Amino acid sequence: MKNLPGKIGFGFCGLVLLLSLVFFMPTVAAGEPRLITVLGEAEVKVTPDEVVIAMAVETSHRDIAAAKKANDTRVRNIIALAEQFQVEPAQIQTGQLSIEPRYRDNYEKKEFIAYFVRKSIVVRLTDLTKFEDLLSSFLAAGVNYIEGIQFRRSDLAKYQEQAQAEAVRAAQAKAARLAKELGQTIGRPHRVQEERTNVYPVATVPNLSFRAYDGTAETWVDTLAPGEISIRSAFTVSFALE
Repeated sequence: MKNLPGKIGFGFCGLVLLLSLVFFMPTVAAGEPRLITVLGEAEVKVTPDEVVIAMAVETSHRDIAAAKKANDTRVRNIIALAEQFQVEPAQIQTGQLSIEPRYRDNYEKKEFIAYFVRKSIVVRLTDLTKFEDLLSSFLAAGVNYIEGIQFRRSDLAKYQEQAQAEAVRAAQAKAARLAKELGQTIGRPHRVQEERTNVYPVATVPNLSFRAYDGTAETWVDTLAPGEISIRSAFTVSFALE
């Protein structure tokens, strides 16, 4: 019986703590916002307004100086040809030059074939109506490697912003529609999170090589089409329910 006051005191403290939790827990729950969270998605498609052509010229000769001279001449002709199509000099870029001796047996290197000189050229064309004629002319002038063709949009950022805005509007419309089914309306946005904004470019042309210009390349050029660039955006938005 000597410990009774201590036990009473301990029990009283426990009761106070329990009652505090009982009164406190509804207060926390009542303070939580009532939200509806939805995913809004949008897609914007736009036609390209420029094309980047990456290509290479390769020449060969048993004399290294002759191989280099032939390559320089052909590259100059291709640059002049691009300028004839009103391509600005700033849109023409020559790349790395490589010189490689080749042998029929690369391991033993007994039978020398020639020196192969290769130089890459990149041209950006902003008038797509000239694309087919320009590319055919390049091949006829001596381009024997097409390293890539990419159709692009010069003002892509504008359409990315448009896709993002449409995705947010789609989320708002979806939330309003679903809230109406619940007999509610939506209020101010509580949380906005971008899930993705991706650009899906036109499929690029893989690396191709042409040993000689025999008309086959021209037929291949005629089958190319710019297509459309797709920009897809998605946002998760939480709105207050009212």
